[in-house]
Amino acid sequence: MWEIELKIPISQPETVAQKLNQLGSWQGHFEKKDIYYAPLTNPQGPTAFRLRQENSTWIVTHKAKTINQGIENSRETEFNVSDPQAFDTFVRALGYTTAIKKIKLGQWWKLDHDFKAELSEVPPLGHWLELEILLPDEASEDLVHSSRTRLEFVLSQLELDPETIEARPYTEMLRQAQTR
Repeated sequence: MWEIELKIPISQPETVAQKLNQLGSWQGHFEKKDIYYAPLTNPQGPTAFRLRQENSTWIVTHKAKTINQGIENSRETEFNVSDPQAFDTFVRALGYTTAIKKIKLGQWWKLDHDFKAELSEVPPLGHWLELEILLPDEASEDLVHSSRTRLEFVLSQLELDPETIEARPYTEMLRQAQTR
């Protein structure tokens, strides 16, 4: 699956939520707990994959991504895990270690059949808006590219400055926050 997304820091989440209510259909609240893994030989380097808990579901995600002007194009591979402790033991045996943990608390809206918005708090990084389009693996390059235009259009409808799009991954920002 392709994921085309951007994230932007938000100083007034209530105002953004009101605008999202006008643009899309509110879907509910969420809590996502992520464990990011990196090679034991370079635990402060790039993460290889994450294990996410959302409700009672555990999902492993690997992203092959490129970032261009803050908009991320990722090919995602995901699968469910029935036993997170066994998975952790398994990946440690393969030479991976926990690099960083993240929590996202928020709510989300469906803007179109393939388009969603998440408004969340990521402690200690503050509030964030993520706009995300999901496409099938076989999506054409033109469709992937046009998704960027759709993201930028919704950003303008929300009256948010595209200059404030954050290109750094959360993992990098969380590591920097930990060293302060």
